[in-house]
Amino acid sequence: MATSSTTLINQLHQQGFLHVDSGSILGKYCNSSEFQQFQRSWNDLPEDNHLLDNGHYRFRRYAVFTSIDGVLSKLPKEPHYQPRKYNHLHGGINRYFEELTAASIENPIFKQVINWNLGIISTKKYSNWRIQCHQFRICANQFERGKPAPEGIHQDGSNYVFIMLLGRNNVQGAENTIHNKQGEILYRTTLQTPGEALLVDDKRHWHGVSEIVPEDKNQQGIRDVLVFTFHAI
Repeated sequence: MATSSTTLINQLHQQGFLHVDSGSILGKYCNSSEFQQFQRSWNDLPEDNHLLDNGHYRFRRYAVFTSIDGVLSKLPKEPHYQPRKYNHLHGGINRYFEELTAASIENPIFKQVINWNLGIISTKKYSNWRIQCHQFRICANQFERGKPAPEGIHQDGSNYVFIMLLGRNNVQGAENTIHNKQGEILYRTTLQTPGEALLVDDKRHWHGVSEIVPEDKNQQGIRDVLVFTFHAI
C-alpha cells in the first residue's frame, strides 16, 4: 500500500531514513511494461574495470543530472570522483564509466523515481540538486562472491542516498544496514521486491550492504539496483 508523501517526509525527518515499497514510489507504473523495459536495461551494463580488488563481479553505468527550479537536465559526460574520506578503496581517482543510455533516461520510470525523491527531500532551503545516477549489476558464482559495496560501511558525501532494487535472481545475502556515526546498526533489511527502496540521510547516517552468493552454486546469482546520490546546490 502506498504511503502518503507527508507521512514519509515526517518519517525521514524523525529517523533519517525510509524503507519504501514499490507502490509508494512507482504508483501507476508498478508492474507496467515501462518498468519491465527499464529492468531489462540492466542486461546491457559494461563491466566495472576500476575494481582495485581485481574482481569481476560489478557492472555499471553512470550519469549526472541537475534539477534546477524543477527542470531536470543531464550534464555532459564526466568521471565519477570520490575523496578517500568517503571511499577508502576507490577514492582519490577519476573513474570513467559508460553513461546511461538515452532509452533508460527517456523511460518514464526514470523521471518518476527522481521526481518522487525530489518531492520527499526538497525544502524551501534546499530545492536545487546535483544528482549522480548509478546503474549497478552485482554478480556472484561458485568462484567469486559479489560485493555490492566493496568499500564496506560508508557515507557517499551527499545529502541523500537512494537505493532501489530492480531485480534479484538466485541470490543469498545483500542485507542492507543503516548505522549511526558510532557504527551501531539502526536498521537492517533485505530488499526483495522490484521497486522496493531505501532513502538515507547521508549527512546523518552510514550505510552498507553485505556480499551476495548464489543460492544454486551451479548458476550465476544477479542483483540489480538503481542508486541516486542527491547533492544540494
